Amino acid sequence: MLWDELPDEILLQILRYLEPCHISRLQPVSRKVRKFCLDDEVWKRLCFQDSSWYHALQNRRGSPKTPDDRRTAAPLRDPAPDCDEPRPQSRRWRELQDLANWDPAYPGERVAWYDEYRQRHGPVSVNWLQPPRSHDGGGLEAAAEARGLALYSPHDGNDGLGTALALSPLDDGSVCLWDIRGTRGRQGAILARSRPGRLFTDSPPGRYARRFKKLDSGATECVSVNNNSHRAFFAIQSHLVEVDLNRLDVVSRESFEWSITTLSAVDDGVPLTVGTSLGIHLHDFRARARVPRDVVERLDGPWRGETDVLRALFDPKPLPPYAPLSQPTPINILHLPRQGWPELASDDIYVSGRFSNILHYDRRKFPSIAGSIYSGALIKSLASLPLSFSTVDSELRRKGELGAERVARMKRAGQGQTLIAGGGYNTKGSLEMYGLSAAADSAGHGMLQNSAMKNRQTAASATILGTA
Repeated sequence: MLWDELPDEILLQILRYLEPCHISRLQPVSRKVRKFCLDDEVWKRLCFQDSSWYHALQNRRGSPKTPDDRRTAAPLRDPAPDCDEPRPQSRRWRELQDLANWDPAYPGERVAWYDEYRQRHGPVSVNWLQPPRSHDGGGLEAAAEARGLALYSPHDGNDGLGTALALSPLDDGSVCLWDIRGTRGRQGAILARSRPGRLFTDSPPGRYARRFKKLDSGATECVSVNNNSHRAFFAIQSHLVEVDLNRLDVVSRESFEWSITTLSAVDDGVPLTVGTSLGIHLHDFRARARVPRDVVERLDGPWRGETDVLRALFDPKPLPPYAPLSQPTPINILHLPRQGWPELASDDIYVSGRFSNILHYDRRKFPSIAGSIYSGALIKSLASLPLSFSTVDSELRRKGELGAERVARMKRAGQGQTLIAGGGYNTKGSLEMYGLSAAADSAGHGMLQNSAMKNRQTAASATILGTA
């Protein structure tokens, strides 16, 4: 009998007993087989059965062998009355409860479980991008260093090709684009690169060969990209440079009082949040400062850089409002997504850095601080989930003790969000989760509840640098 002639139920049952690598190899057999080999329920179950959470749960129960394992056929008859093995009905009920407690998806989230399994359990493959080269004044070639990195997906990946590009400022003052997926050229190759020195702010023409010292060494998030408008922002010491990615040309520059150490993501309808060494600033890039093509005011310098510095010293206009920091160097800025609309940014801004608190600002009341969350660790990265976090429910789910119906009700009825923080504490990694309320009023929105979890023993052996 051919594969296409098998009933759907029999085909799914066969796939249940195959290893993941064998399921992947069956995809070219036919369209029908490929459809079932990519079935979300099949790969969701494989993600569940191979997860470290499930293995730890089975070890705590003293039963390392998984019930209804995909490699072992279920018994054809009920066990004897005096047998300690659970009946098939109870095993099936327990498996469904465990699956509900493990399931990380939130209501409305669309998960490609085949891709999820590959990312969780597939072999690691490392591909290097084409190294950029630079030329000095004597004609010698040298490697150009990347001083930051961001992903650029034109039209949020809806350009018809699924284009994904890597974007980086180089140490010679140029902007470089790499084709990650190979949709517009060779995979990993340099797709485009601007002229050297485009990002320099205070260097005269003809001196671009020297190394790019304008990226502050403390800047960890120095590139921010707007996929829809095809613009990118680069932190160059105390200057914010906006670049048109279609032309790879500078369209605006903005100067700040101190060195820029971090940038927020670019979100539609809200200003860019800029973190400098001593303050937090809001930059409305819609009211950009145009780059002058001709220098009208000229003192003694032959280039615009000196003129800009002197003009700023004698500028009578007051400084725009900013939030001063009692402790220097913010490292990460998060625009909390709007409840129910994760693609839009709310008015809540969270800032972490080389200080023990996570700062909370409300954009409507900026620069007044709205609150803070004491961590005690040095937080390097912030992320969020669109579900509220409960310490009690999380512990019950970790032990697999919540019923499937209760888990479903908790996900549907849960209001609020979860703030995820990663950093370091006493030379070890620290992973922290905080539950945030979903009160509609400005006084309660985003305030910390009595729900927090901190893992500083087994999260990581070194500082956690990124969360997503």
